[in-house]
Amino acid sequence: PGHADPVLEAEVLAQTIDFFERKLDGDPYNHVVGNRLIDSHMLQFKLDSELDHLRRAEEIARSLLAVAPDTATSFARLSLALLAQHKFTGALDAAERAVASDSTDEAAVGTLFDAAVASGRYELARLSLDRLEPGTLTWQLRKARWLAFLGQADDAFGIMNRACADLERGSVRRQVVAWCQTLLAELEHGRSGQEKAEFWFEKALLTQPDYMGALEGLADLAYARQEWNAAKELFGANLSEAHPDLYLRMAEVSRALSETEAADRHEAEFVRLATAPGAEALNAHALAVYYGSSPVEGDRDRALKIIQRDLDRRRSMEAYEVLSWVRLRRGELNEAMVASGEARRWGEPGPSSDYVRARILEALNRLSEAEPLYRRALAEPTQLDHHVLQDLWHSVSCVRCAERPTS
Repeated sequence: PGHADPVLEAEVLAQTIDFFERKLDGDPYNHVVGNRLIDSHMLQFKLDSELDHLRRAEEIARSLLAVAPDTATSFARLSLALLAQHKFTGALDAAERAVASDSTDEAAVGTLFDAAVASGRYELARLSLDRLEPGTLTWQLRKARWLAFLGQADDAFGIMNRACADLERGSVRRQVVAWCQTLLAELEHGRSGQEKAEFWFEKALLTQPDYMGALEGLADLAYARQEWNAAKELFGANLSEAHPDLYLRMAEVSRALSETEAADRHEAEFVRLATAPGAEALNAHALAVYYGSSPVEGDRDRALKIIQRDLDRRRSMEAYEVLSWVRLRRGELNEAMVASGEARRWGEPGPSSDYVRARILEALNRLSEAEPLYRRALAEPTQLDHHVLQDLWHSVSCVRCAERPTS
């Protein structure tokens, strides 16, 4: 993969999609062709973030299941396509059907793990992981993610590093290797800091130039360091319908650069895309944070409704973390503490979770409990989420925020 021409690979992938689309037109019930086409559309989505590829992958998987409803492979692929669109209930149901169809299918069990984690069904995820064969690539990728979730960063990095090396030695496309290296960058950020993360993001870009996940990772680092021009260039290279939150990041960067008109345009585009019919499930967390951060009471009411609807779809750690932020912004401190506690029932809380909990505790005058959380959260500010950084830079009611860098 390291020696392939990325432009040629992109052309080959486009030609592959066109070839299999024509083949499927002539033989619409051919599972081999259909599954190859699903995989190609999913891979193309990793390159350009165009939602049409996910929709087409879902459509093909459903058409194949209509004629052979007990196929584990098609159910697993349907689950992945739904999961990428944040259709969590459907993704989990499809993954469970895949395993029911063939309980020995490693890919199906791995997909069930993915859907369970995303849906907040953590016990089911653990049980699914236990069913995978230790040492396989499917197991390595899921085991590393699970260990990172539990806060065992060193062990997670070791397993993921081996998985990436196996992928690089194999005959997989370079986009897949870059995806794995981007996951390594995220693990390194948590365990070793921003310099190691930057190394792996850049390595991913050497593997696959313009790989969106790596560009976004570098953009986040530039944003946290207030390197506004670099952040503008990197976020700008990533804007897409599938990631409306990047328009919001661009708006924040534009305001920091005193580009008010551009900021307003980017913010309006975020709102347009994220609130489009059928788009809320994909963007619920970004929307809830956006409206929850507003000084307008009506917006904060809207934020609460959005995140409550998301919790109806999945009771995940991430959803409860967003709820705790929205409750804090609404001044509902006891409810915010309850939501924060729910978020910390599973997994290891990250810096942003620590920061928000510290803000809640401080507002409750429990400063002795808030102080160690502030210290942990502020040890590596580049790991903080964007809305937390904004609060850190601009809050006037946070004791430890007085130590923030100048915005």
